[in-house]
Amino acid sequence: MTSIRAQRSTTTAGLAVLLPIVIGALFASQLAPGDPLVGDAPALQPPSWAHWLGTDDLGRDLLGGVLHGARVSLFVGLAVALLSTACGIVVGGVAGFFGGWVDDGLMRLTELVQVLPRFFLAIIVATLFGGSLINIVLLLGLTFWPSTARLLRAQILSLREREFVVAARAMGAGAPAMLTRHVLPNALPTVIVNTALQVGGAILVEAGLSFLGLGDRSYVSWGYMLNNAQPFIQLAWWMSIFPGLALLLTVVGVNLIADGVNEARDPRLESPGRRRATPPRPVRKPQLGRFTRRWQRPDVHSALGTPVLGPKVPDNAPPATSPLAISHTTGSPESVPAPLSRDGAGGASCQVQRPPDRYASSGSPASARATSARIPGGSGSPSRR
Repeated sequence: MTSIRAQRSTTTAGLAVLLPIVIGALFASQLAPGDPLVGDAPALQPPSWAHWLGTDDLGRDLLGGVLHGARVSLFVGLAVALLSTACGIVVGGVAGFFGGWVDDGLMRLTELVQVLPRFFLAIIVATLFGGSLINIVLLLGLTFWPSTARLLRAQILSLREREFVVAARAMGAGAPAMLTRHVLPNALPTVIVNTALQVGGAILVEAGLSFLGLGDRSYVSWGYMLNNAQPFIQLAWWMSIFPGLALLLTVVGVNLIADGVNEARDPRLESPGRRRATPPRPVRKPQLGRFTRRWQRPDVHSALGTPVLGPKVPDNAPPATSPLAISHTTGSPESVPAPLSRDGAGGASCQVQRPPDRYASSGSPASARATSARIPGGSGSPSRR
């Protein structure tokens, strides 16, 4: 129950953080009309009712820059995540399902791409070929896929020998059909979680490139705004605070949603509505049957010194004959007298009170149902053969 509550709180917190940013990016033209690159207000104005987030050194409204910059950051993050996921699914799926030399070759290629310094490679490409959004998306998308490929390969290696895959192979299904219809659908939940994490990573890399002046300057981005705010950190604090806060909240919101999805796909964390409540099994008390063994009968336990539940027979009660007693000689039921006191032969007898509904007929009184167990010598232990 604690894990389920933590899962819900994580997803809810991620949506609460990310949803306002997504809405602001979708309706940026309505919330902040005008060109965000053109300034028509006094420069370096602090936050006020006219400009909620203030203005920069060129008189541009920071609210419009933050909202339009959210479009660029979310576009880059989603495009890079989708492109890298597609490449990772192809490489990891083929390597994990076919194995052999195909697996070895594709894994060596994956390791080669994985060890490349992604950020410095992006700097080189942006310097040589320009920092357009298309170049940034292609470069990041073609370098983010190794983690997806390795993760998917590990999942497919554990799924390709399952019973449903073996049954599909026995029915004559081909390798492409088994991979796309049976194996990949069961391995995609893990890939989806990794894709959500890659969105935040791509946003950070794009913001870093724009902060260094290597991004696309034809669009407003959060990294571009942070680059412009460097000379005015002490003079205009709002120029760096609001773009940096938007970048932080976006990455944190995406990571929280990814953690919630990861917890939701875990079968051990089932929702309370789907979990069937199993009532505890009633504890069955042992009952004495008609053919109970000799050492389980209450008269034998009384002879051994075990206390017997029931009303105590007074010492001055007259002797009675039990309709059913256990013979220590033959082990069969018989009617014997049941004295209530110590006899003169030096032996001791134990009085046993029987339940009224087990060993006697309904017509005899309860006080007359007693059984005598003879203990020779008064030693307290019955004679056994």
